[in-house]
Amino acid sequence: SVNEGEDADNRCVGDLLLKSRRSAYTVGTASDDLRDASRYKNSYFPIMADIEKHAKTIFQNYIIKPLVTLPKHLQPMRSGNANPVSELRFEAIKKKLTTNSKVSMEAEGLNTLIGIVATTLNAYDSTRPRRSFNDEIGKTEMNILDWWAVHKKCHMEGKVVKGKARCGSTANPPQKGGRAYQELYNNSKISTRLKSGFTKSGLYKIFIKADFAQTGFFDEWGYAIYHNPIQPIKNELGDWTSQGSKEFLDEKEAACTNLKELNFEKRQDPRNDSDPFFVLYDTNMYAHEGMMNLIKFLQEHQSDKD
Repeated sequence: SVNEGEDADNRCVGDLLLKSRRSAYTVGTASDDLRDASRYKNSYFPIMADIEKHAKTIFQNYIIKPLVTLPKHLQPMRSGNANPVSELRFEAIKKKLTTNSKVSMEAEGLNTLIGIVATTLNAYDSTRPRRSFNDEIGKTEMNILDWWAVHKKCHMEGKVVKGKARCGSTANPPQKGGRAYQELYNNSKISTRLKSGFTKSGLYKIFIKADFAQTGFFDEWGYAIYHNPIQPIKNELGDWTSQGSKEFLDEKEAACTNLKELNFEKRQDPRNDSDPFFVLYDTNMYAHEGMMNLIKFLQEHQSDKD
């Protein structure tokens, strides 16, 4: 997989996924954290999101709930509350000996922690994560370039990568953090690789067009239904579909009646990696005049099909 390749590459500090809505990034990354925290010793897995409330939701829904559904004999030893709110510690429970009050451990335990951190410029600064989970970082109120400058150092020691960063986000409008996120994304392209082997940011950018991340447009084997099938296909939900994701998204774009609607649609379901960074009233081919021409073309194309 992409993540396994990134984990094995010692020139890569982590990845940056420019994502579309409902692309399963959050649940997938949380599942990886829970899996690896259950088998690695002396490790730290911090979780940060655009706001702390969302980090708590991720922790509860995608870390704690899956863990407690596992059979007891598959759950690592853990200390603390039965239903943790902000951190999960895989470690043996400490017990005091009554003779001399020394602390004893019945078993060694993993000594591994998964925990949420505040959405700040120094969220988990000065720590050494095995892997950090940074969700919707492009939608925070802080400057994401300043945040990464601090936290990149948490994952490295000199030139040696000590831990990986998983970063993923949809994009906010340029004036609400989108411009800084775009710069971080561009600095994560392989084309910016330096003599050291690292990209400018140290991250590898990943983009998967929205056509390949639409619920209801995967066949029963997990392959995307991109083009309209010759005959109806059963999708991952067990329903039959005669439409592919390409036409579905074409229709959504054609249904936009003004520039603002189309701009929002393209940021939510980007089909190339410039879509999320459109500037609504800029002076370029993607701004007002170019966008309105695109809307007109899509509407006329849809009329021809009808």
